[in-house]
Amino acid sequence: MPSGQLPSADSDYQTDGDGFSLSITVWNTLFASISQRLKDLEAVQADFDALIAAGTSDAITVITDQVAPQMTAIQATIDAANADLTQALELLANLQANGVDASKVDLVAIAGLASLDAQAAFAELKGVTDTIVSTDIPAAIATRISAADKASETEAEAGVNDTKFMTPLSTKQAIAAQSSDAVTETFTTSGTFTKEDDDFAYMIELWAGGGGGANSPSNGTAVYGGGGGEYSSRLIPAFLIGATETVTIGAGGLGSPFGANQTGGTNGGNSSFGSFLSARGGFSATASSNQGVAGGGQRPVQLSGGQTATSGFASGSAGGLSAAGVAGGLSTMGGGGGGSVYVSSAGVGGTSMAGGSGGAGNITAVVKGGNGSPRGGGGGASTSDGGGGDGGRGEARITRFKRFKTI
Repeated sequence: MPSGQLPSADSDYQTDGDGFSLSITVWNTLFASISQRLKDLEAVQADFDALIAAGTSDAITVITDQVAPQMTAIQATIDAANADLTQALELLANLQANGVDASKVDLVAIAGLASLDAQAAFAELKGVTDTIVSTDIPAAIATRISAADKASETEAEAGVNDTKFMTPLSTKQAIAAQSSDAVTETFTTSGTFTKEDDDFAYMIELWAGGGGGANSPSNGTAVYGGGGGEYSSRLIPAFLIGATETVTIGAGGLGSPFGANQTGGTNGGNSSFGSFLSARGGFSATASSNQGVAGGGQRPVQLSGGQTATSGFASGSAGGLSAAGVAGGLSTMGGGGGGSVYVSSAGVGGTSMAGGSGGAGNITAVVKGGNGSPRGGGGGASTSDGGGGDGGRGEARITRFKRFKTI
């Protein structure tokens, strides 16, 4: 048979030759390569079996030497944890059932406390709190807060910073800044009063000018002091007045001039606040009319010798008597009356709790009678041709009542 027709690996050991017969030559030729391949496979199998055997041995050695001890240790840890858990559960059940004295509860060390059980630690903490309660807490706090963390007066008054600490002083400042207030404004000359937005009411107080005192060229005649200026007051809601109001201050009346023959001076000027309130000036005095009465809530009236002048806030004797020089009339709120003079007697000026004092009478030759004090004091009388004293000027005092401020 031709060799090309023999079965081989290339033909998958198949043949299609006619007359194919299995001779010794054919057999040996056919299975020569198969035999070699089988031997090669057997060698590979033997090597693989040997490798598996070696790997299994190494794995058993690793497990025995390394993994097994670790597993044993892990199991021991698990057993110990289970035992602790069982003990804790038993202790918890005992605590829940019977309760435990705080002295039996052990603590780990706590910084600042010497105690190692709960009951003693509680006692230490109580001692600390008792000490704090008995301490001047505001002073203690103040020494522990830096200046930068304390509210300034401006911050306290503004009331918008919520990160700063308030000291007693800054708290007082904040309260004062937000509270209502009363502000007094005084007019000693005529001017203009201006309303402010936070005003809600005003107390208006007016003093008119005092009257001038009389003069005589000789000391043989009774001469009288000027009357005190009137006091008047009124509480006025802010909404009633205009944005501005005219304030008029009455001038003091002039005394009788030097060299005048028993003539009088001039009346004191009226004071007023817009059209809302007015006070009338004190009368001047003459040698023949008895002045020197105290100013009050009503206009003083001319009186005859020895009578009593009574007005709204004051009662005072007349400025003089025919027998002797007497003191000017006393007043509670208006101006005091000027003192009178008769022969060698000179009366002092009348006084007032709120108004000006009257001027004193004078008997020294060519010396003027005493001037009345501001707030409507009447001028004092003079003999020996000194001239009568001038009345004191009027005044206005306006107290603004402020609304509470808002933040």
